[in-house]
Amino acid sequence: MNDFFNTDYLLKLNEKFFNKLKHEYPSKEFRREAIKNEILKELHSLVINKVSETEMHIFLEKNPQIFGHLLGLYRTANHGFTVYSKQEITPHVKNKNKGLIPDFIIGGQNSDGWQWWIIEIKSPKDNIFVDKGALHFSDTANKGICQLLEYVSMSDKIQGHLRDHFGFKDFNNPKGIMLIGSEDEFNDKRKQNLKKSFNDLMSKRFEIRTFSWLIREIEVTKNHS
Repeated sequence: MNDFFNTDYLLKLNEKFFNKLKHEYPSKEFRREAIKNEILKELHSLVINKVSETEMHIFLEKNPQIFGHLLGLYRTANHGFTVYSKQEITPHVKNKNKGLIPDFIIGGQNSDGWQWWIIEIKSPKDNIFVDKGALHFSDTANKGICQLLEYVSMSDKIQGHLRDHFGFKDFNNPKGIMLIGSEDEFNDKRKQNLKKSFNDLMSKRFEIRTFSWLIREIEVTKNHS
């Protein structure tokens, strides 16, 4: 069996790795606060101008309250939330694997404890689907889905180490969300229906969401606060 898929091997390998990285990635905990209008306007601008994945990542990293509101949509983070950006969860091993580095790992706390999500970021300019007579996931969306599957699967296997070494409180059964594109492509109702079907069939363990959706949900929350 390839060592990369051997959980015992990974846990032994990761012991030194975790002990090193827990000092390099300190926990960043926040209280959920109202998102300032200028931040929301900037998010609007980034989506309209279809900036790169890197630019969007930098913006989200600088504005963690966006994730606080995202978690609020899933009825958590009332008691606080935490954000980890580009944190390795498995190390690079020469000639074996390149290591796993999710874009973001976020956790929200409510009266029932902590819930966790792994977030994969793509660009607002990326489409979810391509139409070649029949609808298919775009190369970018397909890559993002595969990345999320790998991140979540590995996190399930080593969740005890993520709790013990990184301080991921109550870390258990993380869910995955890919943020990609905008709703411009949903002028084609088939694409909108297909995305909904994917999310429903994955039973909310994995979801595809657009940046347009995120903006709209933040605006609804602000208008009712």
